[in-house]
Amino acid sequence: MKKFVFAILMACSLAIGMGKFKMIKTLWVDIAFEEGLERQAFLLAQEADKIYSKLSEEFNLHLAKRPTVYLIDKTDISNGFANPLNNVIVIYPNDIDPYILTPNYKNWVTFCFTHELAHLFISNNFADYFSPLKIFGHAVPASLQSILIPMYLHEGLATYFETYITGTGRASDTLFENYMDVAKSSDVGVRYASSINSRRWLAGGPSYVQGLSLLKYIETKHGHDAVMKLFEKISQNPLSGFYRSLKTVLSDREIKDWLSIKNYSTKGEKLSETLLSISKLDLNAWRIYYAARKYNGEEAIYYYDTFAEENVKLIDVDNVISFAVNRTRLIAIARYANENGSSISKLYLYSGSVKDLQITGIVDIAWMNDFELAMIRQQNGQRTIEVYDLRNRETRKILEPKENLIPLQITASEDKIIFTAKTQNQVDLFMIDKEAHIMNLTNNIFTEVSPKLISNSLYFCADYSGKFTPYLLDIENGKLLEISATDAISSLILYDKIYYFKAVPGGFSLFRQDKVLDHEIHLSFKEFSPEPLKSVILDEEQYFYDSIKPRFVLPFPYFSPSLEGTDYGLGVAAGFWDDLMDNYAIFGFIWSWENWAAKLLLNSGKDALFSIQFDQKDQQFSLRTELDVPFRINKSTVSEKVDLIAGIEINETLSLTPDLQVIYTTGSVGGKLHQQSFPDLALWISALPDFRIGFSKAFLIKDFLLQLFGQAAKEFVQYGAHVVIPGPLLNIGTVDGFCATDSINFSAGFSNTLSAKENSYKIWFRSVFNSHIAYQIPLPIFVEIGLQSDQGYIKIGLEDILSEFLGMKNH
Repeated sequence: MKKFVFAILMACSLAIGMGKFKMIKTLWVDIAFEEGLERQAFLLAQEADKIYSKLSEEFNLHLAKRPTVYLIDKTDISNGFANPLNNVIVIYPNDIDPYILTPNYKNWVTFCFTHELAHLFISNNFADYFSPLKIFGHAVPASLQSILIPMYLHEGLATYFETYITGTGRASDTLFENYMDVAKSSDVGVRYASSINSRRWLAGGPSYVQGLSLLKYIETKHGHDAVMKLFEKISQNPLSGFYRSLKTVLSDREIKDWLSIKNYSTKGEKLSETLLSISKLDLNAWRIYYAARKYNGEEAIYYYDTFAEENVKLIDVDNVISFAVNRTRLIAIARYANENGSSISKLYLYSGSVKDLQITGIVDIAWMNDFELAMIRQQNGQRTIEVYDLRNRETRKILEPKENLIPLQITASEDKIIFTAKTQNQVDLFMIDKEAHIMNLTNNIFTEVSPKLISNSLYFCADYSGKFTPYLLDIENGKLLEISATDAISSLILYDKIYYFKAVPGGFSLFRQDKVLDHEIHLSFKEFSPEPLKSVILDEEQYFYDSIKPRFVLPFPYFSPSLEGTDYGLGVAAGFWDDLMDNYAIFGFIWSWENWAAKLLLNSGKDALFSIQFDQKDQQFSLRTELDVPFRINKSTVSEKVDLIAGIEINETLSLTPDLQVIYTTGSVGGKLHQQSFPDLALWISALPDFRIGFSKAFLIKDFLLQLFGQAAKEFVQYGAHVVIPGPLLNIGTVDGFCATDSINFSAGFSNTLSAKENSYKIWFRSVFNSHIAYQIPLPIFVEIGLQSDQGYIKIGLEDILSEFLGMKNH
C-alpha cells in the first residue's frame, strides 16, 4: 500500500512541469524571459536598477526577498501584475490600449515594471507586529500586510509612482484626468473603490481612479511628503484603519472637498445605457456601430438605428477587441479566445454566420474596401501593419516592426491607411499612401485617438484644448476643424449630428448632439522615416527553471470537542508553489493526544488535481486524482469548450471508484449586476461511477437571470429552475470602505426529483447581501428560506468563494 501511494505521489510530482526561461541578473533584480523577448529583457535590464534605487529611496526600504521579473508572451493582452507573496512581477510585453491610458511612456515593459515594483515596496513595508512572522515564511507577513492595505491605496500609489519616477503615465494623462473628474459625480468614493464584489464601477477602474485622485489631491494641497506620510502611517499600523491615517494629512473639510470638486460635462443626448467598456464607432448607411459590455453581462456588437432611434444587438461577442463594418455589412471581429490557458486575439468574419480566419495577434482592424482588411498585429511585443485579402486568403505586410513607431489604432480607405502610433513619448497620426510613403499628420506633444476615415474626411479625438475633443481633418488640403463635444473619446458625424462615446459616472455611454464646427487651422504633413529595430545580442545567456518551492510553514493550535471531552494538540500547514503560481501544494498535519491526521493537496494550473488524506483515529484513508482536459473550440464569437474529466478515488479498503465525465459549455449569461453567471448552454454525460446525463440553459430576460436545468440517471430524474433578480443598491459602511454593504440580490428556485422509491422537492428563496470586509475581501452573506420535502428551513451563511479562489471546481 505504501509503495503504491509513493508511486502515485512521485508520478504526480513529475507531472507538474517546470517552466524554462532565460535569465539576466542585475544588481537588484532577476529578469526571466521567454525565447523571443531578448530585446525587451535587455531594455528593462538597462533601467531596472535605476528604478529600483529611486523607489528604495522613496520607501526607505530594500526588498529582503530579491524580486524576479517574468516577461511572458503567452497572451495577447497588455497587462502586468505583482505577487508580493513571493516578490514576483509578471509583464506581458504588449503595448497598452489607448482607451485605458495614453501610451506616453518611452517603453511599455519598463513603465509597467515601475508600477508593479511599487506594489512590492508597498506590500513589503511590514508593520512592526507583522515583521516577526517572517520566520514562518515571507508569504505570511506579506499576505497580511497586503490584505490590510486598501486596494485603492495599492493601485493609487503604484499609479502615482509610475508618473513620479518616469514622468509619464496616468498622473500626466488627459484621458485619465477625465476619468477622475467623472468619478467625483458617482457615489463610489473610497467606500467601494477596493471592493471586488461591488456592483459599482468607474471608467479607468475604481481603485486606480479613486486612489490616484486622492493622492494627487493630497500632493496638490500639502506636497509629496504628505503622500509618503500617509503611506507610512497606514503601513506601520494597518490595523488602525485607513481613515485614521488619512486624517493625519487631511482635515475633515479637505476630505469632503476632495469629492465635491466636480468638472464633468453633462452636454449631449444620451443614446445608450451606461456601459462597462468604451468602443470605436463605425458607420454603414444610417447605422452607427459600436461594441458594448453591459452590467447585466451582455457583450455584443450593436448598432444605433438613426431612423428608428433604437439600439439593436447584432451579434454576441465575448471579449471583443475591435471590429469593422464594410459597405456590404460584412463585419470583421477581433476577440480574445482562450487557447492552452492563454488569451489569444483571433480574427472572425460575420455575415449571418461566423467564420474563423485562423489569424491571431490582432490589435485593431479596418476595411480598406469590400475585400481587403487592414490590421495591426503583434508578436513578441513587436507590431506590424498587414493587409488580408479575402479573395486569395493571403496576407501581405505593409509595415515591419520599427524602433520609433508602434501602431496603436487603425483606419483605412481604398488607397491609404491611417493609424495612430507611439513615437518616442507622444502619440501622433500617421498615413501610409499607395506608394508606401509614411507621412506624419500631427507632429505635436498632444495625443490623438480613435481615427475613423470616411472618404477623405478623417475623424479623431485629441486633447489639444486640455480635454479630449472631436476633430475633422480633410486629408486633401490639411484643413482641421474642431467639433464641439467636450470629453469625447471616439466620434463620427452623420446627418449634421455628431455621435460620440464619453465617460460617465459608472462607465461609458454613446451620445449625440448637433454638429458645430469651429477653430479652423491648417496642418502640414511631413514625411516620416521610421528607424529599423536595433538588434540585441546578450553577452551571456543563463537559464532558469520555475519550479515549486516551499513558501510558508505555519503552526496552529488544534482542539476537537466531543461528548467524551476535548482533544488538544498542534497542527502545521505548509504551502508550496512556483513563482508564476501555475502549480501549488498545501500540506497539513495534526497531532493530538488521541489522534494524528495528514492531508496533501496538489493542484496544477493545467487542471490536474491530486489529494491524499489519512485520519489515524477513525482509520480513514482516501486518495483522489482528477484530470480536466479542456478542448477549446473557438470557432464562434462566444466561448465554447468541451471538458473531458477523468479521476480515481481510493479508500482505506483499497476500493477504487473511477470518475469519467464529458461536459460541453458555451457562452456565459449574467454579469456584474447579478454577481454570478451561468453557462449559456451546458450539456454533460457522466459515464462513471454511475451513468447520468444532464443539461442547463440560461436566459437573460431584461435584467433577470434565469436558468433551467435537468438531469436523468438510472435511479432518478431531476429538473428545476433558478432565477436571480438584482435588488437595490445600498450605501452602508465605513467611510474608508473597511467594511461595507454594496447591494442586495434576490434569487429563487425549485427542484423536483422523481424516483421509483420516492419523490422529493425543494423550493427556496434567498437574499444575498453583497458585502466586503478589510476593504477588498468579499463577504457575501445569504439568508435562505425554503421548503424541502414538506419540511421548512432557514439558513444563514456565506456564499462559497474559497473553492473558486483555489480553482477547486465542482463539476
